[in-house]
Amino acid sequence: FTKAQAHLRVANEPLLLVRLHLPDRVQPLDAELLRGAFGLTPAEARVLVALVEGQTLKQHAAAQAVSINTVRTQLAALMDKMGCQRQIDLVRMALSVA
Repeated sequence: FTKAQAHLRVANEPLLLVRLHLPDRVQPLDAELLRGAFGLTPAEARVLVALVEGQTLKQHAAAQAVSINTVRTQLAALMDKMGCQRQIDLVRMALSVA
């Protein structure tokens, strides 16, 4: 953390600069690990991995050559099995076991 120069302010508040180091390559999430951790089918695990990677349901459906309705059904099953109400909660839970 570094305090920004005095003339750099937002709403008359001083800024704090934070430098983050991100790894050059992030390891892909292991679908098999998710299957075991949450009792998912292979298709459900693929949907969860896609969500973690930032894909939309439509993009995932196209990549898997299935209908968007199929992916929505798989998403509903994921939410039920994992006890989540929102997609972001699914992603958080997935990342917690990664």
